[in-house]
Amino acid sequence: MRRPVSLLFVLALTGAVAGCGDDGAERVSPDEWASAVCGSFGDFLTGVNGPVEDLVGLIQNPGTDEAQLAAQAALAADAFARFGEELDTIVQAIEDAGIPDVEGGEEFRDRLVGVLSSTRPVVEDARQALEEVEGGSTSVEEVTEVVNAQFAEFNAALDEVDFDFSEDAPPEVLSAYEDSPTCAGVRSRFESQE
Repeated sequence: MRRPVSLLFVLALTGAVAGCGDDGAERVSPDEWASAVCGSFGDFLTGVNGPVEDLVGLIQNPGTDEAQLAAQAALAADAFARFGEELDTIVQAIEDAGIPDVEGGEEFRDRLVGVLSSTRPVVEDARQALEEVEGGSTSVEEVTEVVNAQFAEFNAALDEVDFDFSEDAPPEVLSAYEDSPTCAGVRSRFESQE
């Protein structure tokens, strides 16, 4: 059940975070931008792997008593908190990478930042919902229901995103992405997780 990681990566490569506008960011070559962003996505994948594995483990091996359930709800809340921190980090990294110096580069970068940012409230809602369960649930079904509901909300948020990297990226950025060894490494990691 690696779908959450796959969807996260697809979101990242097909996403956009809250519009940045002209923020004075440096214009950089498409090659430099693609390498920097792909390097950041590699770090992002490493960072979210632990929280996602924790959540998958919880779903596959739910607790059977009150103490286990409380511990698992706390673990799930922490996993969503860490995931949210990784989203914040990747958004900042994309902004720090500058703007691809091509026609439409700034708009593309802003959309990518916007898609990623749009998922942050869903992740925070999940964390809060799990912290509420943590305090009083004695039901295996309740804890797994909350985790599954939060995954469903996150996936629904992804489904609402109308963005496709291969279709929306400026041609020079897409070419740089396809030619970059750093991006090839990230694509390889993504493919190995499907």
